[in-house]
Amino acid sequence: MKVGGPLRGYNRALLVSARYSVCSFFIGAVLIIGAAAIFSTRDFVGVAGGFVFFHFWITAGLFLTSLPANLLFARLFRGRTWRNEWWRSWTAGALGVVITTGGMVVMGLSGTRPPPVLRQFGELAGCLYVVGWFVLFSNLALLVAWALPSRKR
Repeated sequence: MKVGGPLRGYNRALLVSARYSVCSFFIGAVLIIGAAAIFSTRDFVGVAGGFVFFHFWITAGLFLTSLPANLLFARLFRGRTWRNEWWRSWTAGALGVVITTGGMVVMGLSGTRPPPVLRQFGELAGCLYVVGWFVLFSNLALLVAWALPSRKR
């Protein structure tokens, strides 16, 4: 018998967040190493290692921000499951890398400023603004992966 409660679906959300974060880390690490091999002129190992280390900590933050989103999506998409559908994790990870990176670049180039509510925090306003957009783009990739139809018939 299933027991209901406010955290029903927590284990499923935890597993989905872990898979998403691992896939996102591996895809990002491969892209970082490839870009460092192509564009680095001197210290390939140092450049790639530094960026992979930074990417690891970004992925840890990605995991923490994807957990509440997956709790919500597990309730919204009750019929969907990620069991035996590893392609969802890889799709979400790839979309996470592409959408988050692309979205952050577009936001940086657009020159948008934090709203007046955040400006009250002074120097911290810019950091909160960037983190907010990062969480939005990351969770948008998860939403797309949840919304994709299942391959099972």
